[in-house]
Amino acid sequence: MLRICGLGAQGDGIAELAGRPVFVPFAGPGDLVEVAIEGPKGQGLAGRLVAVLESGPGRAAPPCRHFGDCGGCAVQHLDEPGYADWKAGLLPEALARRGFGQAPIRPLVRVAPGSRRRAALSAVRRGDRVLLGFHARARHRVVDLLDCRILLPQLVKLLPPLRSSLAHVIADGRTADLILTWTESGADLLILSTAAPALAGRQALATFAETADLARIAWSLPEGEPEPIAFRRPPLLHFGAVPVRLPPGAFLQPSAEGEAALVSAVLEGLAGAARVADFFAGCGTFSFPAAAAGARVHAVDGAGPAIDALAA
Repeated sequence: MLRICGLGAQGDGIAELAGRPVFVPFAGPGDLVEVAIEGPKGQGLAGRLVAVLESGPGRAAPPCRHFGDCGGCAVQHLDEPGYADWKAGLLPEALARRGFGQAPIRPLVRVAPGSRRRAALSAVRRGDRVLLGFHARARHRVVDLLDCRILLPQLVKLLPPLRSSLAHVIADGRTADLILTWTESGADLLILSTAAPALAGRQALATFAETADLARIAWSLPEGEPEPIAFRRPPLLHFGAVPVRLPPGAFLQPSAEGEAALVSAVLEGLAGAARVADFFAGCGTFSFPAAAAGARVHAVDGAGPAIDALAA
């Protein structure tokens, strides 16, 4: 039996055994737990939660049916105050470890559930069935998502028809990675796989794009150049007042609300700046608002398609 005394940066409960930390997924502060030690983990030990013998004060029932199996979320077993305290403590702890213990830190900005607009999903075909979702925690196995509490409902609604379409695209036993993004002009899908879709697969994806009203579907090798499968309208997002045509699989801040909070903080910090260098500029999340505020902006990124979209 171990008593959990805190939470690590990845959401694992932390206990102590013979002077060494034990990291226990799905355990919370104050929990008394039965743990199976599975081996070393960094400077400590990895533990598997066998049973919660006594719940700590901040433990709550996870709202998602997939929690504990799906690796997309780590701390749904915490109540709201417990989650906020853990999340707010991550940055000062990280800074303190690097000698910045007195850095000024703003209060935590929360976004609502069901607001994530971009998801990196995986799919695998097993016989006639396609499993579509996130990987299981620390496993290659794909958890077949029936629901998701963090994604926009518009994206969750696309999962069943997308799963059916992928049955015509992925061969039995093969896998694919997908980047699914909600834009102002609808959903944008990039499929990454080592085998190009055959004619039947392309037809199935084109039908899916039409019936589900997607903006675009593209396919690519993992390190290749995206090839359009279905293009119905440009996937657009506004950065500041500027509409940008997103390249397939473009990086975005996970939620529009989070992006707005970051842009506001950045503009406040840049107040009065005449020249700005925006490194890792992406498609212009901060570049365009900074330019609109009066700065001359030099935007830099290693992703050529993102810079091309910004320049266009």
